[in-house]
Amino acid sequence: FVFGIYFLIKKRTNIAFKYLISLLIILCGYFATYFYSFLSLGEVSHRLEMAIPKQKFFPSIIRQLMYEVYAIESPIYPVITFALFTLATLIVLKQNKINKEYKYTMYCFWVIILIVLFSAGYTSLTLILKIRAHYSGVLQSLQWDRMAYSVSPLYSFMFTSVLLFFYEKFKNYKFPQKYFLILLTLIFIWQFYIIVNDDKNYFKENIKTIRGIQTPERTYAQFFQTDLMREIKDYIGKPQNSYHVVSFGINPGVPLFNGFYCLDGYSVNYRLSYKKQWREIINGELKKSKSLSYLFEKWGSRVYIAHHSTGTLRPAEMYDKGKSIDKLYIDYQKLKELGADYLFSKYEIKEPNPYIKLEKVFYSKLDNGDKDFQVFLYSFN
Repeated sequence: FVFGIYFLIKKRTNIAFKYLISLLIILCGYFATYFYSFLSLGEVSHRLEMAIPKQKFFPSIIRQLMYEVYAIESPIYPVITFALFTLATLIVLKQNKINKEYKYTMYCFWVIILIVLFSAGYTSLTLILKIRAHYSGVLQSLQWDRMAYSVSPLYSFMFTSVLLFFYEKFKNYKFPQKYFLILLTLIFIWQFYIIVNDDKNYFKENIKTIRGIQTPERTYAQFFQTDLMREIKDYIGKPQNSYHVVSFGINPGVPLFNGFYCLDGYSVNYRLSYKKQWREIINGELKKSKSLSYLFEKWGSRVYIAHHSTGTLRPAEMYDKGKSIDKLYIDYQKLKELGADYLFSKYEIKEPNPYIKLEKVFYSKLDNGDKDFQVFLYSFN
């Protein structure tokens, strides 16, 4: 969209320059959107305790060049891009003449290499790891290795630029132009084949949903459960800003979306002091699961109440494992002191507890397939 607007405004500017300027405009918009988030990194953030796992240098380079920056995790796009870029560069060097537009393509290539080398070195080289150990404030809070994600738009620029180069080179030749169009068609078919057959891509599930076929994936309506949440809100009967809720077995984003004020949730940056308070609340569950403890201690962006049997902080992993649990090893008193008034639980908590009382069970009226959805509403005494 940004590229299209800039293209209309600056008609005489070459396409490569327009594309790079468009990326810079988007980057400025990103910084403007998250301005206060960047400022807050100067505070004592929970990210100070985050641990970025050490990786091997050369495998990390290959993974970031070929797989990591692509949602479909396929090496075919970068392989084709590099192959076409190499061929185009050989032609340019043979002619001893590099036009202005193609210079941008070559600069883009070297920027990609530098970004990937930095990102790989940031998580693998001993010297950088020692420097990281002495970081403080913003330098430690930011994950600098994620600069690798900027490689994806740079790849798309290279790919487009190289195709334009070949088109301009052979547009006056009948047969090469025909083969060029065949190449584009084959690339499109191959990419479409990868998308359709990739297990991590929801393209097929979306098509099935549109056709009215039941899929294991939940729809937005099944996830957010607006009618059920409205029932709970009406039952409580108080302004939503006058009380706080926490969730167990339910993604905290569900009550948050429906207007409830949540003490838990997914946050990429929050105060370290709050993480320490939450650690005291869920410490009993952390002690019973090494994987759960590692996820919270070394990452901690999911401030959730989770059960040790799952070994994960993802609420979705708790589906289809029974509609009740014997005991939840959390400190209810500290949770109440933090400000919790209600607990939304997907499961009945069997153990008698002096701190919470079961108010009512709410059942979803939607067709949720084989994943029944209910909420046990507990109030804090």
